[in-house]
This record gives sequence, structure tokens and C-alpha cells, in this order.
Amino acid sequence: MIIKPIDRIRFTQLPMGDKSLTHRALILGALAEGVTHIQNVGVCLDTMSTINCLRQLGAKITLNGQYATVTGIVKPNTDCVLDCGNSGTTMQLLAGVVAGLGIGAKFTGDSSLARRPKQCLSALQLMGAVIEYSDDCLFEIMPSYLKGITYTQTAVSAQVKSAILLAGLLAEGKTVYIEPQLTRDHTERMLMYYGANIDREETAITITHSSLSAREIYIPNDISTCAYFIALATQKGKLLLKDVLLNPTRLGFIELLKYSGAKIKILSVKSNGFEEYGDILIKKSHIRRLNTDRLAVTNTIDELPIAMLLSCLTNRKTHFDGIRRLALKESNRILSMTNLINAVGCHAHCDNDSMIIDKSKHIIGGNVVTNADHRIAMCACLAGLLCTTQVDVDNVQCIDVSCPAFLRMLNLGINKPTTDGVSVCD
Repeated sequence: MIIKPIDRIRFTQLPMGDKSLTHRALILGALAEGVTHIQNVGVCLDTMSTINCLRQLGAKITLNGQYATVTGIVKPNTDCVLDCGNSGTTMQLLAGVVAGLGIGAKFTGDSSLARRPKQCLSALQLMGAVIEYSDDCLFEIMPSYLKGITYTQTAVSAQVKSAILLAGLLAEGKTVYIEPQLTRDHTERMLMYYGANIDREETAITITHSSLSAREIYIPNDISTCAYFIALATQKGKLLLKDVLLNPTRLGFIELLKYSGAKIKILSVKSNGFEEYGDILIKKSHIRRLNTDRLAVTNTIDELPIAMLLSCLTNRKTHFDGIRRLALKESNRILSMTNLINAVGCHAHCDNDSMIIDKSKHIIGGNVVTNADHRIAMCACLAGLLCTTQVDVDNVQCIDVSCPAFLRMLNLGINKPTTDGVSVCD
């Protein structure tokens, strides 16, 4: 798809329920007694992987637009094949569920998922999970009996933490997860909302075997998706985003932009019972240097690529340090973003833990290879809207992994075929 620059922002808000919350609401609904109703589900390829896997395990899930009904698993199926697609969240969280349920299942996924870390498995083995490996799957969990453990964070990962807490919910005894460096806390908040026996004291989260009760769930809009529209608005004009998730562990990008001069205001904060959400007003701004550090990375991990792109417009040399975890995403995002920035006429260089973007104030345009990574493709689309010529993106279909409505929200959804077979967005 060829994307050309715009003079002013063009945006239509469509439902975009938070992906992280959607995964967790579906999984806990499948483990709860009764029928859970979920509004504003983030429907995308990743969350559909979770839905399909939960159905394989025995949950009854109906989906009508952005509204889902989940009937909890009464007797789990065993010896399932769980295709996690491209979703690391599906893979790691359901590994904790399957091990805790004491059933067997094979986990499969695409080639990208096969390359990604599976750090939850060693912790589950400490709890008693029996895990085997073969060529026909990512891994296989055998019927196991889990006992609670005390586990200290080794990987700064909300997925690993969530897998251990979900296993602990179903295991015998008490599980304590010690987290010196805070990660996303959606799982703990939602477990409490569903009625789990869970408690947090400073850096320690304690959970014991308990039953969950079905709930009414409202999912706020996805802050990680909104980051692209926020970035665009700082350059092209005023924008109001409605009902956006405002979890403190997800606001790193907004805090980074505000510190760097962005005119961003949070309005009308509300609560759904376990998370806060509200409206965000963004005005065109002069952005200064966008520097991050090792502490900021955790709360900005999904938004770092768009922060890197914005840095190309600040007329400042910019350093991003402590970003090693970006290399473990759907693609090596350190390398993918370095290549993207260089491809669109700016200059960046990187190693395995940092990136330096040289001083520039214009994105010129060029051809971008996304490596089928949805976040890189979304950045490439923004680069096209912000450049001086045009950007040719090799793959926009991969955006469906997280936000199928992304192009339509930017009014880029109508493709006009040209004689050479390339689609052009006007």
C-alpha cells in the first residue's frame, strides 16, 4: 500500500477494546462459574486465537460484533491442540491455565511465535508441570499436578507473571510472585474483580486456590493503539480520543510525550470496577527530544516504535537505551525500526540494547519492509502520513493482529488499484 502525506488529521474513532484486557477477560470468564458478558471486546487476530483455544478447552463463547458471552468450562477437554497463531499472550497465559487444570494439550503457533521466548515454562515446571518438546508443536503440557511456590521475577514480563498467577489460582496451596520491577497489572486487578483470593503487598503478589464468579465486563479502548493517533495529532492537529484505558502501567508513552512538550490532557476519568479509563485531548505540539531509559521501557514497550518515529521530527539527536526486550517481539523491533527510519530518509543505528537516531526534522519517504510485524506496519503508515513524498508499505494486512480497523480509523480503508497492481490510499 502506498500512503501519502496529509495536511491535517483525518480520524474516525471505531471500537478498539484493549487487547491485553480482552485476552484476560475471556480467559477468566472461561474459568469462572456462570456466564460472563464482555462489552467492547478487542476483536483482532490475537484475541481470536485466545477465543478459539478456549473453545477447544471446553468454554462456550459467542461473539456478536464487540460483545462476547463466555460460559465457563465445566469439564475441560484434554489432549487438545491449541493454535496460538501469532499471540504470545495466548500461548503464555494458557500454558498456566492448562498446567493448572491438570490436563494435556499441545501448543502450536506461527513461525514468529516459535522464535519468541517461552519464559513461563520453567516457572510452571517448578510448580510441577510436565512439559515435553517435539517437532510438531511449540511444546506440550502433559497432565500435571501443581503446587504453589514462591517465585521471584526473572523476566520483566507481564505474560510470565500472569501465567504463574493463573496456574497459582488452580494449584494446591499458596503461590507468591515477587516482582521487584512492576509490569502491567491487568491480571491481578481482574482476578480480584472475578473474586479470586489474591492480595498484593509491596512487591509480593499472593494467590491461593479459589473459585471465580462470572461478571459483567466493560473493556476500555486500547491505549497502545491510541498511541499512533496521539502521535499523529501532535503533528497534524487537535484530536479527542474517547474511553481510553488509563492504567498507570500503560501510560509511559503519554508521560514521555508530555515531558517532551506535547499538549495532552486527560479528561473525565471513570472506572469499570477494576480499571480507570477516560478521554484524552491532544493538540498540535512542538516535541522536544524523546529520550527513554531503562525504567521507562517497561511502561512504554509497545509504544517505543512510534516514539522512535516521532524522534525523526524533533530536530534533535535521540538515544533510546535499555531496549533489549524489543528484539524479542514479533520481529526484532530494534532492527526493524532502524531499517524503517533509514528507509524513509532519516538516519539511525543500533546495537542489541540501544538505538541512536541522528538529528533530523523531516521524514522524506521510501519503501518499508515490515517483517509482517503489526507495530512496524502501523509505524510505516504513520510515516506515510507525516512524510514529504510517500511511503510504500509492503504488508498492511499484518495490522489485523492487533487492530483490524486501524486503516479505516485513519480514513485509509479505500484502496484504489493502479496499473502496476499497487494499492494507493488517497
